[in-house]
This record gives sequence, structure tokens and C-alpha cells, in this order.
Amino acid sequence: MKFQNEEANTIVLEKRKDYGKKVFRLKEDVLEKKELGKRIDKLKKDLNEKLQLELRDFYSK
Repeated sequence: MKFQNEEANTIVLEKRKDYGKKVFRLKEDVLEKKELGKRIDKLKKDLNEKLQLELRDFYSK
């Protein structure tokens, strides 16, 4: 009976480690996507500012 409990505990610990690794990877993926989203938003903002300046120059002529 003691051997079965040790074996069950070992299996549970392995499953917890796997779960922890998966959760950690998912958190990293989410953070990377957030960072990419921020970069994309910044690029959009910069592009819009440049376009507005060029439109002002074009129409001011």
C-alpha cells in the first residue's frame, strides 16, 4: 500500500510540473502578444502622424 501511495504522489508531482510549465509558457506567450500589440499601436500612431503632416503640407501648397 505504501508503494502505491509513493507512486501516486510521484505521478501527481509530475503532472503538477507539466501543468506549471504549460502555464508559464502561456503567460510568456500572452506577454509577448501584449508587447507586439503595443509595438503595432506605436507604429500605427507614428504612421498616422507622418501622414497627417504630409497631408497638411500637400494642402497648404
